[in-house]
Amino acid sequence: MKKCILNKNKLCDNCQNCYKCDLDETKICDNCMKCLDKDSYNTLVMKNIKVMTEEEYNKLGDN
Repeated sequence: MKKCILNKNKLCDNCQNCYKCDLDETKICDNCMKCLDKDSYNTLVMKNIKVMTEEEYNKLGDN
């Protein structure tokens, strides 16, 4: 079973929260990229995030 990408301690239950728009949670993300505006909070946070493969992420729950 696949792990949730938002919570490494949870199995994916198809809640689809991972598809929600960061700016409007009533909307499904359409990759408009407005959330990554150069002055946005998300961009500042993303500078400090390591991008992992799905395999690397799934190994996190094995510890």
